[in-house]
Amino acid sequence: MLCTNDHSLFEIMLGAEPYIPTESAWSMQMTMDDFGALMAADVAVKGGEEVFKREDVWRSVVADWLLGSSAGQAVFKTLGAAQQAYLKGLVSR
Repeated sequence: MLCTNDHSLFEIMLGAEPYIPTESAWSMQMTMDDFGALMAADVAVKGGEEVFKREDVWRSVVADWLLGSSAGQAVFKTLGAAQQAYLKGLVSR
């Protein structure tokens, strides 16, 4: 998918719901947990030869970008206290 900056997280998650593995028993709740569902667990690809670690993804998004860059910090400052705590919690699990 090309990044065109015209889709909200809500639209992306709503479109992704049919492709989420059924064993996860996940469905969109329209809460902050929907964001965490983007990478809720480690993902093995190529028959398990390569694994994308959940904590690596969230560390990259939250710690490295959101908290570690000036652009990310500008976004982070616009969030409410509950949203900030939730995002920080994704890295500390």
